[in-house]
Amino acid sequence: MAGVRRKYDSTSGGGQISAFKALSTGLSSTLGRGNIAGVALAISMGGPGAPFWMWVSAIVSMATK
Repeated sequence: MAGVRRKYDSTSGGGQISAFKALSTGLSSTLGRGNIAGVALAISMGGPGAPFWMWVSAIVSMATK
């Protein structure tokens, strides 16, 4: 995370994006707006036990990714 906010000497190169912009783009493709709507839908349809199973599936997904 230290390299995300670091100032670089050569920022005048054309077509280059900052490390923060690259991180933001990568996170947005992984976390997207669909996850927010998906969690709300899962809780409304599955009840209060839905977050537990979402956490379980998240841990398994992180381990396999």
